[in-house]
Amino acid sequence: MGDVNVVDDVETKMTSIEVNGDDSYIEFPVQSSDQFVALQLKNLDRFTKLVLRVHDNSGKNRTFIMSNRRTTVHLQNNTCQLPLEVGLGWQYLNIDLPSITAKCFGTEFVHITNIMVYGSTRIGKIYFQDREYADLELPLFMRLLPTV
Repeated sequence: MGDVNVVDDVETKMTSIEVNGDDSYIEFPVQSSDQFVALQLKNLDRFTKLVLRVHDNSGKNRTFIMSNRRTTVHLQNNTCQLPLEVGLGWQYLNIDLPSITAKCFGTEFVHITNIMVYGSTRIGKIYFQDREYADLELPLFMRLLPTV
């Protein structure tokens, strides 16, 4: 049994959400048509899984399950399971939702409806972007490791 807590991260000196345990998760219901979802996650060297639910131009809801336990892509009905490779420490993931929707389902992305983070990880920030920005292009409060 795991849990979800708000913690102060020593490395970033910022408040983070820590999901701790294989069955633990936090869910963020959202609705954004921005192309990219950006996640700042800290790998705690254990299991991590992201579940993204999107709505496409065929009127269907599609689910992407990304896990560092998976090594192959598996597509079944409206669900695509993908490997998630994360390094040690804080990671900046920028997921191109129209690209993965087109590659996995052959349809066009309309909007994202839900994000769930499972396992053992810390969440610094989750936000949406109209294009892929480098960390240094972001305002200080949005950066993974703000510089002085």
